Amino acid sequence: MVTLAPSYTVKRLDRERELHFALRGLFSLKLAQEAQSALVHECKALSANGRKFKGLGDLSELPVQTREVSEQIRLAHEAAPVLGMERLALVGATVLLQQQYKRVREKLTLEFFDSRGDALNWLRESDMRPMPNPITA
Repeated sequence: MVTLAPSYTVKRLDRERELHFALRGLFSLKLAQEAQSALVHECKALSANGRKFKGLGDLSELPVQTREVSEQIRLAHEAAPVLGMERLALVGATVLLQQQYKRVREKLTLEFFDSRGDALNWLRESDMRPMPNPITA
């Protein structure tokens, strides 16, 4: 069930080099900007020393937003590659949100999922690939 009460969470997983976030409810522009600031802060912490990281966003309780809030959210995701994010898995994004993210896909490997488990598997699949042997490569 989608809630209209706005809230967000942002969690940095240093060992996994991942940023997990969730956006819920109807945001005001001020709250959207606050959430963006929190995301940028954690992105900068993860990308210290130029290191890349991955993101997992839960949008399953995010209803359609006002145009200005939607634009703020989109701009935050467009900034993610500049801040060091290389892959982003989004869970529960509506068809409308998926369309809004087309421009983001040009700069970032981005996929949409119905379940958190599938999103995490995709996000971490590159971590499971064997590293090439530099001697034989």
